[in-house]
Amino acid sequence: MGKWSKYKKTHNIHWEKDPVFKADLLRHANTEKHKQRFSSTVNENQLKLTNVASYITAHTSLNSVDYLTNIINGPDHKKSSLAASSSSSCSSELDRITLRRTKCTSIIKEVIAPILLENLIEDLENSAFSLIVDESTDLN
Repeated sequence: MGKWSKYKKTHNIHWEKDPVFKADLLRHANTEKHKQRFSSTVNENQLKLTNVASYITAHTSLNSVDYLTNIINGPDHKKSSLAASSSSSCSSELDRITLRRTKCTSIIKEVIAPILLENLIEDLENSAFSLIVDESTDLN
């Protein structure tokens, strides 16, 4: 970051519409440094976050996400003995999981839910099913 930068600069969707920015984005995307960093770290970290969010979805409530990530990362963002014995060594800052309730909720809504809905629709299209409507609690 530069001397006057307040925030980390990331991709902006509006840059793709401007021809000047689009040319710079395409040139940057083709650099070896970008390809190496994007392919190795982002995909692995996204996979880790998605796996943790899937576990939270299936087994616990969203309130336990903060505590679970603290256990995985260890106290003060260092590996605890429990986490170190159950996973590979964390040598870099990129291996640390940063996942809280809001990010986990977004991953569940925008990544996991659409895939599960698509799988459910495929399953229902290929098999017969019945639907029972119970009107005993209907207020009308």
